[in-house]
Amino acid sequence: MQVNDFNPGIASSGLFWTAQVPDRALEIRGRSVRLHAENVPVVDSQTFLGTVNNPAIVSFDVTWVSFGKVRHLRPVSDDPTDPKSFAGEFRLAVSTGTFSGTNLVTGFSFTSTGATTDDPDGFAEMGTERNGFFLR
Repeated sequence: MQVNDFNPGIASSGLFWTAQVPDRALEIRGRSVRLHAENVPVVDSQTFLGTVNNPAIVSFDVTWVSFGKVRHLRPVSDDPTDPKSFAGEFRLAVSTGTFSGTNLVTGFSFTSTGATTDDPDGFAEMGTERNGFFLR
């Protein structure tokens, strides 16, 4: 059995599983947000943090639609380094998405049949938050 780990690599900041996409990939309309990107370059290391790093591409299309009352979160600390030092407004959401990827060396590929959080085990939330310098 082969396991694949399609990921954008580890950035110089130490963050991993982040990839820059063009601003046009994110569309916000009222209570709906769509993130759509095609052929985003990533690597397939075939195991988490593995030593093989084949070039690969992924495409995705995810939509979130919020509903219900706004939940307001307020900071419980004045220390800007404290994880509880943030403010935010959030709503529950339903998300749906499709994902696909291809290892450009081995030819391995996958395509999702679609996923949604609109079921008893799913969870999605969307909103805005402020922390650090922006909290003031």
